[in-house]
Amino acid sequence: MLPFRPSFLSALLLSLVPLGACSDPEPGPGPPAQTPEELLRLLHVAVDELAARPEHTASEVTFQHLLVGVAGGIPGVTRTPAEAELLAAELLARAVAGEDFDLLVKNETDEVHPGIYTFTTGTPEPGRSVARSAMMRGVGDAAWRLAVGELGVAPYDGGQPGHEPASPLGYHHVLRIK
Repeated sequence: MLPFRPSFLSALLLSLVPLGACSDPEPGPGPPAQTPEELLRLLHVAVDELAARPEHTASEVTFQHLLVGVAGGIPGVTRTPAEAELLAAELLARAVAGEDFDLLVKNETDEVHPGIYTFTTGTPEPGRSVARSAMMRGVGDAAWRLAVGELGVAPYDGGQPGHEPASPLGYHHVLRIK
């Protein structure tokens, strides 16, 4: 699998690091300490930036998926939408800071590991690909806006009455690998 390729998210994450953090005598794993507000801002900027991109014309995409579920969408998940949003923001910051995405999926997803899928706009091949139209719209929308190696997030939108949600189960972190 290709490693995660940092993009504007890395620059944004670094912009949130206080200057004094660079002199920390004991660097540890993970992102620099950030407030919940800073983490949520990073998540919202990432979601908005991805939603503003046009979709590419590839007929097929392969990606790895990390789901941060919300209560009522995934059996056994008890997180409120606010708790899921903060966890999604923390996981995004960790991935952008360089944590291994496969390991994050293995340890944090509310789905199955490795969570690698191929969506196609053509005729799916059983056991290899799934029709984009048959899957959750938010995940496909994110995958078709990413370049290979980029990470994006499809936000939870299952709590809004009067519309068909694109991501009713939770927050979907999508790392495009092909």
